[in-house]
Amino acid sequence: MKTFKTIFTIIIIAFISIKTTAQNKQDKIRYAIEMADKEYKDIIRYNMNFTESETNAFWPILNEYLTKKDEVFAKEVNIFLTDYSKLSARGAENILKRMNKSEKELRALKNKYFKKIKKHLPIKKYLRFLQIDHYIEVARDFKLSSQMPLVRE
Repeated sequence: MKTFKTIFTIIIIAFISIKTTAQNKQDKIRYAIEMADKEYKDIIRYNMNFTESETNAFWPILNEYLTKKDEVFAKEVNIFLTDYSKLSARGAENILKRMNKSEKELRALKNKYFKKIKKHLPIKKYLRFLQIDHYIEVARDFKLSSQMPLVRE
């Protein structure tokens, strides 16, 4: 559990300090995502007990998935960093569309890559991986959501 806290502490620190130029903001987001990916991999590695053949099959698929996911996640983070205090009705509609698109993209990626992973793991080990991934995602979503200001009516 300490590792979960590390992931989200890094992400939150990065988000809180993002008040500079657009390029600097994107660099900070990229850095936070890289750190989160490293911690994610460490959690998986620590909890999965892969055999050598499972390791050889699993990690290339997971690494490809995380690379694709990071592209979508960076867009999602930018949604969370929107200035909601000056949001118009049209802006709110735009954000809703972007949020729905991001969720669909992430779900499609997860389905695609997790099907590949399932082919290389025993079913119980695959379920364990899904549980760990789910726990990490729920904690990440909670932390991000708790940092997002509510839209003013």
